[in-house]
Amino acid sequence: MKQKDQDTLIITAALKRLNEFRLPRAISLKKKVDGGEVLNDVDLNFLRRALDDAREMSPILERNPEYLELRDKAIGLCEQILQRNAENQAG
Repeated sequence: MKQKDQDTLIITAALKRLNEFRLPRAISLKKKVDGGEVLNDVDLNFLRRALDDAREMSPILERNPEYLELRDKAIGLCEQILQRNAENQAG
């Protein structure tokens, strides 16, 4: 299979996971921390996995730069949630 075809399959699966699972949950977590709540370990592990996965996709996305902005926005959302969570923990 050609590299471009492999990339397309991987990107398609990642986009499906992002749209159906990761983004809805991240938005829910953002609402939670914006409301002053603190995330639990399950929530934090979800965000760390999402960040790790986004970073692991970097080689594929470098070959397909039209998706880099989306990756950066997803990473930014996770980082905003983690930052707000830290602020909520600090009081």
